[in-house]
Amino acid sequence: MSIKQKPLLLAKRWAHHTPSGGYDRICRELGFPSVFVHKKKYTEFYNTIRRRLKRHLLPSSRFVNTYGLQDLLGEVNVFYKARKFGYSLVHSIYAEDQLNLLLDHRNKLPAALVGSFHLPLESAFIQKVVGSGFQKRFMNIDAAMVVSRSMIGDCEDWLGKGNVFFVPHGIDTTTFQPINGLSEKFNENCLKVLSVGIHGRDWDTVMEVSSQFTENPNIKFSAIIPGKIRYWFKNNPEIQLYSGIPEKELIEKYQTADILLIPLKFATANNSLLESIACGTPVISTNTGGIPDYLSDSSGWMFNNGDTKSIVHLLKALIDDKSSLRDKSVIARKESLQFDWQTIVKNTLEVYNFAFKKWHSGIK
Repeated sequence: MSIKQKPLLLAKRWAHHTPSGGYDRICRELGFPSVFVHKKKYTEFYNTIRRRLKRHLLPSSRFVNTYGLQDLLGEVNVFYKARKFGYSLVHSIYAEDQLNLLLDHRNKLPAALVGSFHLPLESAFIQKVVGSGFQKRFMNIDAAMVVSRSMIGDCEDWLGKGNVFFVPHGIDTTTFQPINGLSEKFNENCLKVLSVGIHGRDWDTVMEVSSQFTENPNIKFSAIIPGKIRYWFKNNPEIQLYSGIPEKELIEKYQTADILLIPLKFATANNSLLESIACGTPVISTNTGGIPDYLSDSSGWMFNNGDTKSIVHLLKALIDDKSSLRDKSVIARKESLQFDWQTIVKNTLEVYNFAFKKWHSGIK
């Protein structure tokens, strides 16, 4: 990195992420100063009031995902720090969720601007932004990092070719790692199937799959989900539910599961997938979006959207013979190492160099 660079990160911490999980971990790994916005959980009544106030006081916030007062103050803080302390590069780690004033008043920011994008074009929010034409504001970013190759084409339409870089989501491969005696867990007769998360998940497929094994004692389904959606599973008593568990217990669930089942409606990066393969647990998922960037045929299985029949067929075969799970488990752990945060940091610094040179040459 050029010695003239002085990066400042605009970061966001989501309440549902564990201490070692989530994309904001990149801030700790990079080691640069950060302006942090912590997304808290509010009641639906309070959220309704907040949305109405935003529409009146800051209409442009409608086109920034989950943007609130804390995000506004975060951007103001970035402007202040960049001008007062001479930061020469600002990196918003959730560009769709954080960038508003920094885009509208780009000429007032004396620094290169980098944004990390996470949402696919299929998401309702991006559809709203594109439909309104507000994606044109992203042209004010010097360089974008996307967490899946499937996003490159759309982001290049906004920022121009050559300004978008695929930098994968990272995973803490020291915290998320297999248990000792990895192969021994596959010796049990019962096949343990775990599902985790909420974003983009195809829970209808999970429920349909599990319902095909109601009378089979040789397979057990469990799901780690937000408490607010537990009622979705009232007709699926065969799925054991967990909510709000600590990180240590989450990791133990990954480590002791035979397989992670996360069919998806859409996806770019997927934190649960990364956590699972880092723990040496193979994954069944959907061949969509960025999943092929993180999961291979050697570390799991990818099916077409809604292909319940094939998933059921696979699980029946795995109940009878777990040998393929042992092989995929070893490879899953090995493949996860390419997503270790130390590698992601190196790739990120290369993007910083590009953005800084581009910005610096433009102000000469």
